[in-house]
Amino acid sequence: MLKVVSCRSSVVAVSITTDGAKNIHTLAGSPASAVAVAVTVASGVVVAGMVSGSLPAGSTIYLVNAGSIEGSGGNGRGTGVGSVGGDAINSSVNITIDNAAGYILGGGGGGGRGGGPVGTGWRSRLWRRRRRAGQRRRHRRHRLQHQLRRGRQQRQQRLAHGVWDGRRRRQQCLL
Repeated sequence: MLKVVSCRSSVVAVSITTDGAKNIHTLAGSPASAVAVAVTVASGVVVAGMVSGSLPAGSTIYLVNAGSIEGSGGNGRGTGVGSVGGDAINSSVNITIDNAAGYILGGGGGGGRGGGPVGTGWRSRLWRRRRRAGQRRRHRRHRLQHQLRRGRQQRQQRLAHGVWDGRRRRQQCLL
């Protein structure tokens, strides 16, 4: 039920039956003096943002919404943060809204690039620390294996030449 509160010389009725962005000033015929604009959004209509435009000071908007008035979504960015979402309704004059049968949805913000530069988060640091610790363990293990292998080779060489190997002494055959 639409009830006009004040007596004005001009009341403009606007019915929105098509989807898209809407400018109430343009839909009302670009009035030059203060007016009361009665706007009806039909059921099933999706309005992608509604602005009052440059309605004269003292104008009033009475909005009966049976459809959906949606703000635009923000832009995502490959660098930095995404931009904010748009307003569903932007009005510079007084507005009265009857939204019993419709939806008014603000636009969501755009997505950012996600996280910081690759490899700077705490998980990355923890992963690098664990990887380095594993590399150190492997390096130690390989070094010990090399020392054992080298030690075996040196013992075999000493045994072959009759040098004391710590357990027994082989006699060299003198000719």
